[in-house]
Amino acid sequence: MDIVTLQLILKAGKLSLDAIKKEAMVKQLNILIQKSDQLISREIKAAYEALDDALITSNIKTREIRLNFCEENLLKNTNLDPGLTTGGFSNKYWMALAHNGLAFVCTLREDSNLAAKHLIKIYECDPRLARQKLLPELYVQLFQPQCKNVFDWHEKELKSINESNFVPMDALVKTGAVAIAIGSIVAGFSLALNTRNGFSSSQNSFAGSRIAQGGFKIAEEVWKNSNNIESFRQDARNKLHKQLENKLDERCQEIARSLLSE
Repeated sequence: MDIVTLQLILKAGKLSLDAIKKEAMVKQLNILIQKSDQLISREIKAAYEALDDALITSNIKTREIRLNFCEENLLKNTNLDPGLTTGGFSNKYWMALAHNGLAFVCTLREDSNLAAKHLIKIYECDPRLARQKLLPELYVQLFQPQCKNVFDWHEKELKSINESNFVPMDALVKTGAVAIAIGSIVAGFSLALNTRNGFSSSQNSFAGSRIAQGGFKIAEEVWKNSNNIESFRQDARNKLHKQLENKLDERCQEIARSLLSE
């Protein structure tokens, strides 16, 4: 990792770390533990509490003991199975919190290189949590400029959606209204036709006419709904936003792994 990148990471990371109150983090962990008391959440909470103690103690030896305790509890939770969940949260979330705390520890020990690596590790573990909550400043300064291809793709897709003037037929079919309308019209005409050919009574003829009219009414309603283009555009935009977030996650992880391999 070159010195310029290192300094950028540390500067942006410091702004983000300063913006996060460790007391607030402990409170959040307390809430999580109340909902689901798990060993992992307890260890990470204990680590953050030790970190707070280390910051307020004036005794150097006591400070280092608290930092060692914090480090030990966090390190054991940096290699969890990312495919599993604990306490209703993905293990990626807990791993990111562990690296976040370790970045604090390394910063207090003035180990710049290791602090930077832990900050980048947060992006490797849980890029969405990193860019939206834990390290948004680092995202703006380092990761976002390298996501241009993702934003270009999003802009192109969004333009296509906004310029679209048709409703996909499958969206209408899913409502079942099209089938009902067609079925009603066909049934009504069939009944009316059979009546005219002498197969039924005048009452059936009238009924057939009413069924067909009902079918046309449903069809008319479907047509009105199908012309509500904006609602379908909005649905498409919502889906596109989810795709954007997923692609940004993947790209941020790629960048993080590249930085960690240098």
